[in-house]
Amino acid sequence: MGAFHQKFPKCLLFLYFFFPFSILLHSASSLSFNFSSFGTNAKEILYEGDAFPSGNAIQLTRDQQDSNNSMSVGRAVYKYPIYLWNHATGKLADFSTRFSFAINSRNNSCYGDGMAFFLAPKGSHLPNNSAGGYLGLVNSTTQANARNSPFVAVEFDSFQNSWDVSGDHVGINVDSVASLQFVNLSSSIKDGRKANAWVSYDSHKKNLSVLLVYSNDSLVTEETYRASLKVNLRDYLPQWITIGFTGASGDCIELHTIYSWDFNSSSLQISGASQIMEVILSIFGAFILVGIVGFLFYVLKNKKGMKQRVTVRLGSEKFWGPNVSYKKVWEATDGFSEEKVLGKGGCGLVYRGILKDQNGDSVDVAVKKFTRNTKAALKDYESEVRILSKLSHRNIVLLLWWCQKHWKFLLVYEYRPQELLLVYKYMHKGSLYSHLFEKEETLNWAQRYNIAKGLAEALCYLHERCDPCVLHRNIKSSNVFLDEKFNAKLGDFGLSRLVDHGERLQNKGGYLAPECGRTCKASKKSDVYGFGIVVLEIACGKKALEVDLKGNVMALVEWVWEHYWRHMQLFILVPLPIEYLLFVSC
Repeated sequence: MGAFHQKFPKCLLFLYFFFPFSILLHSASSLSFNFSSFGTNAKEILYEGDAFPSGNAIQLTRDQQDSNNSMSVGRAVYKYPIYLWNHATGKLADFSTRFSFAINSRNNSCYGDGMAFFLAPKGSHLPNNSAGGYLGLVNSTTQANARNSPFVAVEFDSFQNSWDVSGDHVGINVDSVASLQFVNLSSSIKDGRKANAWVSYDSHKKNLSVLLVYSNDSLVTEETYRASLKVNLRDYLPQWITIGFTGASGDCIELHTIYSWDFNSSSLQISGASQIMEVILSIFGAFILVGIVGFLFYVLKNKKGMKQRVTVRLGSEKFWGPNVSYKKVWEATDGFSEEKVLGKGGCGLVYRGILKDQNGDSVDVAVKKFTRNTKAALKDYESEVRILSKLSHRNIVLLLWWCQKHWKFLLVYEYRPQELLLVYKYMHKGSLYSHLFEKEETLNWAQRYNIAKGLAEALCYLHERCDPCVLHRNIKSSNVFLDEKFNAKLGDFGLSRLVDHGERLQNKGGYLAPECGRTCKASKKSDVYGFGIVVLEIACGKKALEVDLKGNVMALVEWVWEHYWRHMQLFILVPLPIEYLLFVSC
């Protein structure tokens, strides 16, 4: 208790002096957010009109199943305002955003009208009577007097109105639904295909650009469309803006679905007058905050058994993470009973258990217990906590809780034996390796393709969507886990590093790129090579390394090349309209 009283005033003093400047630091920071999917937990999204969350996506207009779904219009916007430009300096922020979406007329001969990504003044709301070709941006009144309702938008239009040059097109609009720049599509925009769009603004060149890409999957590009417009956003929009999506239908039915959305903007310093006001308010708020924090410290310290998020020092760093008591994990696994063992790895054993979440619901979990009481095991544990606490993707194993228990000699922290536990969501179908090589029941081709695609998306997220990027360094089929729907979940991040390009690579067993045998250095390419070997395992049903009847070790990649050149067996990837791959043996 004495240590608590010593640390308590220090925490309050830190908050007292730091808090008045925290808003200043925040005001100069860039904005970044990423929604890989949507749902009721996406609290930062606000809906207007007919827009609503549906499953893991956003529907901007009413669903086809509704009784009255014509003349539907809706918006989905980011909850917080965006700082676009500085009044004192006139400097504009750069920004880029990427989103995936689909427009679907459900093969009806009657359709319309489309959707748009838009920027509007802070607090902008959906205009009345703005369905149809107005796309939820304006109505007949505001269209005639555009300066009363300014906006900049990138539209994805499916119906030709009187002001449109064509039906299927992508356009850039400023204060009007008539596009200043556009590009016509060579195919239908309303056929329900998922599209990826990138919208970016270069403040130096005053250039707003859009890139639209259609593809069968994440690896093969079908169609690409580009448009750009030179525009000074400062002339049309205020300092603070609202961003989001809007969609509308006319007399006919059309669905407008947003699947994912990420956004990044450069930093700008908020102008002086606003800064001074924020400092005054923050100093006043500091007194209130100190009282609240003091009360919370008292409650949390004296309420036994309460779950909390705590800071734990691992090695030389601190991490925030969901912590669970060792006792609860011990009880959940029946005292780490042998009957609860799911498998054994290089770091230790994996147990199945049941824990209660914060809502009191039972959750099936897999507990990874590090049994090697060494500095190397601690390093693997630290790495896995550090990496997974920052990742969130549907194809990456979710880390639920973690805990650490010292046995004795607490002063000799880094070198004493300790128990390290990681608690994951339980994967009901086990590993990909077990399904390929240990079970009698085989995966069908649709499942195999879905697994390969999911693994590719996970790797793309680690390499291209994380900042800094993450090198997994141990891609193999035994580290790919399957949920109840056979969706791939990449796991085992014990060897992972945040952009530690050049560290020695430890991946073995036929998944190691040839050049790494010489350099032993990790890179994105070495991860991609391991992914390629897993894809070959999925396609061929053979292990990365196999021993023949003569005792010779044959690498899968060599086996594939040998049969390819001999024309004994060739595997062809044939893209099908229903979006899965068929492996044809020739």
